[in-house]
Amino acid sequence: MSFIIKENIDINQQLGELLNEHRLASRHEITNEAVEHFTFALYDNEQLIGGLTAKMRLSEFYISLLAVTTEYRGQGLGKTLIQVAEDKAKELACQHILLTTYSYQGVDFYPAVGFAELTRITDYPSQGVDKVYFIKYL
Repeated sequence: MSFIIKENIDINQQLGELLNEHRLASRHEITNEAVEHFTFALYDNEQLIGGLTAKMRLSEFYISLLAVTTEYRGQGLGKTLIQVAEDKAKELACQHILLTTYSYQGVDFYPAVGFAELTRITDYPSQGVDKVYFIKYL
């Protein structure tokens, strides 16, 4: 047999079909549902002071970004944004919320709002920085 590797080919649809064949063969009830995107923004008058973006696929709610401007930190706004996201995830019948962060960004904050560290990749993306995965079961 002779195999050829090609780069930069759009094969997302074909790979999705292959994965669906595996799913059907294993009799799992996972569908290839579309991803829904969510944003929650906090304003002080007309000024954006914080926000959260998330996406949902299947029963997974994933927080992509969470930020609060420096002068508004420490006032519970991050916790408020997490609570809004959690309420939305529960409304959508999600099983859990996932997020990733880096060791210099909020690793003490997330456990304080109910997340558990799932795993940590040390020295990624660079020496001295860890990528940290958090989960909150709903």
